[in-house]
Amino acid sequence: MGHSTKPQHEIDGDLDKFSLDNPVAWTKSYTGNSGNNARVFFATLGHPYDFKIPVVRKIAMNGIYWALGKEGEIPEDVVNVVLDEPFLPNNSGFGQKFKKNQKPTQIQ
Repeated sequence: MGHSTKPQHEIDGDLDKFSLDNPVAWTKSYTGNSGNNARVFFATLGHPYDFKIPVVRKIAMNGIYWALGKEGEIPEDVVNVVLDEPFLPNNSGFGQKFKKNQKPTQIQ
């Protein structure tokens, strides 16, 4: 569960309609029409700045392991989420770093 510290709902005076506490990640198992079993991991954590925080990267990695049916392979001393180089995202296309009309380029 996550707790909003300064949500727009509070600013707008709508706390009676919207909770400050909400799930940030959950899982679902189901059987599709083909009869195959499937697992889905979902997280509302997803802003690029969220992934600057190691625990957010751990939640994502553990969820991926679970969705792949490999939860037994999650290292007991925790998945390594240390980055090899600095993670410097822009603010989802807002601010000074956003560049219009950019297209992906091939990574060498």
